[in-house]
Amino acid sequence: FYHFHYLNSKKYIFAVFYFFLSLNLPLVGLHGLSRASIVHFVLMYSCIYLYVYKALDRGVRRKFNVLLFLLGSIILVAFFLITYYRFSDSTFYQISEDAVVQNKVLHSILDYFSQWINNGIIVLKDFSLSDLWFGKSSISIIDYALERLGFQVQSYVELRSNTLGVYGSRFNGLVATLVYDYSYIGVLVVLVAFFMIVKMVSSSGNYLNGYSLPFIGFLLSIPVLFFSNNYLSNEVFSLSGLYAAMFMVLSRVRFPFKLKSRSTQD
Repeated sequence: FYHFHYLNSKKYIFAVFYFFLSLNLPLVGLHGLSRASIVHFVLMYSCIYLYVYKALDRGVRRKFNVLLFLLGSIILVAFFLITYYRFSDSTFYQISEDAVVQNKVLHSILDYFSQWINNGIIVLKDFSLSDLWFGKSSISIIDYALERLGFQVQSYVELRSNTLGVYGSRFNGLVATLVYDYSYIGVLVVLVAFFMIVKMVSSSGNYLNGYSLPFIGFLLSIPVLFFSNNYLSNEVFSLSGLYAAMFMVLSRVRFPFKLKSRSTQD
C-alpha cells in the first residue's frame, strides 16, 4: 500500500524503499528455487496496480509502465532459469510415455500454466461429498488459531492425504481444489459471495481511500495464492489477513487518492 501511496505522491525514494520491502514474498521462495513465489508476487502486484491505476498521475503511469516492462522481463527470465535448473536433469519429475512433449523443462512449463490439468481431471473423477474439505484450504488461518487455543484439528496436509491419496502431495490446480473445498454448487455460492464482498469493500466515487487497499490486498491473495496449495501460500494469506486487521485497528489516517476520469487522462 505505501509503495503505491508514495508512487502517487511522486516521492520515488520512499516508493522504491517500500517496493524492496515487498520483495520478501518472492525471496522467501527463491532460496528453494520456488516458481510459485515469483508467480504470487507478480499476480498480487499486478492486481493491486490495476486497482490503483486510475488514481495514479498520467506521467507516473507512463514511466512506471516502462519500468514494469523491464522488471517483468527480468522476472520472466528468472522463472525460466529456475525451471531449467529444477527440471532439466531431475529424477523426481516423471513424464508419461504417451505424452506429446517429452522435454522435461518444456513439459513442466506447459503443465504449470495449464494448472496441472491432468492431475485435476484425475482427482475430480474420484470426488464425492464425503471428501469435502469445507473450505479448509482457503481458511487455514482458522485452524492455526484453533490449534493455538488448544483445540485438536485435522491438519490440511493430513486431509489432502486422506482424500487425494498419492495426489495429496501434488499440484492439482485451482478448479479441483475449489471443488474439493466447497463442492460444485458450493463453488458458485462462494464466487458470488466473494464478488459481493470485494465490491462492498472497494472504493467508490471520486476517491480511493487507504482503508480499502489492505482489504483488497487480503481478498486478492485468496485467488492469487490459491492455485499452488503450498505452505508459502497459506502463510502469506494468513499474514495478509493479520496485517489488514492490524492496519485497520492501528491506523487513524486516511490516504485518499483522487481518481481522475479516463476520458481526460488516457
